[in-house]
Amino acid sequence: MVMNDIGRDKLDRVYAQVFDAEDALVRPQFVSGTHTLFTALNGNLKYGDTLTYLMGCHMILCKK
Repeated sequence: MVMNDIGRDKLDRVYAQVFDAEDALVRPQFVSGTHTLFTALNGNLKYGDTLTYLMGCHMILCKK
């Protein structure tokens, strides 16, 4: 079931406009930067995809 929330949708649009972004997702449920990064990566990468950084591998993502 999808619940429409006009205030939430408006806040998302304001953030997207302020940061000149295509879209925004502003939620108090994100508890840390790592949580938001995981959510973004999980939404954009398929299982088995390889993520490459220009500056090398992130210290947390590439622990050996």
